[in-house]
Amino acid sequence: MKLWHGGRRLHWPVEIRPASADRAQAGPGFYLTNRYERACQYSRGGGTTYIVDFKKDITLSSDVSIPVDEVLRFMDGVSRIPNRKALRKDLEFNIITGDRHKEIIAEHVINLFVNHDACRGKAYVELAEFMTEQGADASIQRISAREEWLVVHNPRVVSNIAPVRAADVNLEERELPLPSEFLADKALTPGM
Repeated sequence: MKLWHGGRRLHWPVEIRPASADRAQAGPGFYLTNRYERACQYSRGGGTTYIVDFKKDITLSSDVSIPVDEVLRFMDGVSRIPNRKALRKDLEFNIITGDRHKEIIAEHVINLFVNHDACRGKAYVELAEFMTEQGADASIQRISAREEWLVVHNPRVVSNIAPVRAADVNLEERELPLPSEFLADKALTPGM
């Protein structure tokens, strides 16, 4: 799978850096899109457009359940979480009760942090690390019928990053396959 990224400070290996709440609308991580034009918008003002390749299967946050006790331990370990009490209350409301223990989908944890304006600064980086530890490599954010963002929490799934000049982008590369289509195809293909 290849996707686009536009920005100013991209280094190899990829590193998740603190972000302000207005730059974390889809949760913590490294943001990629299937649309070249969107990447160009984010590269304006002296930035660069990059093509990004992945080296392994990607587990989405929507496919990972986390024991609530683990989430609460994580929250207690992060020193500065805005709206901590309201976040904790909503977390308890969103619990899935199973036969053995209470769990919550990783994607829901991310949404709770974003919705409570708690996904910023140090908590942004720590939430990405926590998602990676729990096995959630990335999340998909649908922007429109023809655009999705892949928000990579686990930078180790990236195998290569290459800057691309506008003159080198052909018509077929301007709109790459949606991440959800690629990941669905990969799940259905034996041996991949």
